[in-house]
Amino acid sequence: FALRELFWKLIRFFYWGPVFKARCESVGKNLMITLLPHVSGPLRLYLGDNVHLNGFFGATGSRMFDNPILRFGNDVHVGHMVQFVVNKEIVIEDGVKIASNCSFADTDGHPLDPQRRANDEPPEPDSVKPIRICRNAWIGNGARVLKGVTVGEGAVVAADAVVVKDVPAFSVVAGNPARVVVEDVRLKAAGVL
Repeated sequence: FALRELFWKLIRFFYWGPVFKARCESVGKNLMITLLPHVSGPLRLYLGDNVHLNGFFGATGSRMFDNPILRFGNDVHVGHMVQFVVNKEIVIEDGVKIASNCSFADTDGHPLDPQRRANDEPPEPDSVKPIRICRNAWIGNGARVLKGVTVGEGAVVAADAVVVKDVPAFSVVAGNPARVVVEDVRLKAAGVL
């Protein structure tokens, strides 16, 4: 067991880490990865300090706009099997925790018009809307965050929620589509609610 663990640590340190860092625009201190992340397309990736990518991590950039950006702040933890589809910009601020099996996409991926879809045309450029996950938010297992959404500071997105509109700061949302189920987690934790 110890030899196997040593082998994987050496692979991460001498191969996966340098290969992934070379693909990024900037990388802060103490990056931790457990598997080689899969990054494709013309994506510009910025990572802050103490970013943890635990398991498979996928990020795809589109050619719809020049230089799509995926930006992680400091102390961001990302679970296994998390996917990002970036056409313009997705920002993950400091202290955000993202559980496993989550996905983020700043576009629908295909046009709404069936004829344009049949012709394999891209979506309209004005249908692409950036995503922002604010400081200390927590995205639960299997959640889907769709285009144009801002998840407020300290908010919680429950497991398997599909987020289609902004989430107020310090609230909890759940369901499909996600709705506010707790107005202010600070008051709930203090026993006021």
